[in-house]
Amino acid sequence: MDLGCGTGAVSKKILEKLGKEGKLIAIDLSREALNIAKKEIRKPNAYFLEMDLESVAFSINFTKVFCQFVLMFLPFPEISLKTINELITKKGKILISVHGKPEVPYFRCIMNSIVKFFPNIFPPGSPSVHALGDREKLKNFLKCAGFQTIHIREYDFTYATLSFEDYWSNYMQQLIQ
Repeated sequence: MDLGCGTGAVSKKILEKLGKEGKLIAIDLSREALNIAKKEIRKPNAYFLEMDLESVAFSINFTKVFCQFVLMFLPFPEISLKTINELITKKGKILISVHGKPEVPYFRCIMNSIVKFFPNIFPPGSPSVHALGDREKLKNFLKCAGFQTIHIREYDFTYATLSFEDYWSNYMQQLIQ
């Protein structure tokens, strides 16, 4: 299962590993993203469903669940994790990717300016894209959801990007579309 599959980038890689024998159920709340995934991935063993991650329900169990960069956007990730844990077979695995530290260069630059003029933009306790970037917090969420064997790995990625002007122009064009 691919939770929060979006346009299917991870789903496509999962299907490569599964081959023709395995089955993939990919879910997302965005109908538009799912439509893109369905057009891009036309495999008889891939099923794309519009569903809210906070109310996932199936009568089958899964051997592997993937959740890339979506769990931290949920207001109550612990609820979803408990549900997911109930959907995984006894020897099944969940692979989760979350944003780590908030030091994303351009994003930090933009947010620092916004917070300067709107200091209370994020009320205490508000969800954050970095809320699960703290390994102990993530580990506690997983333990509370009933997961027992937990391995957390941190990866640092260095990337080259556009100039700030190009980045911002592209960002604003995406918002207008």
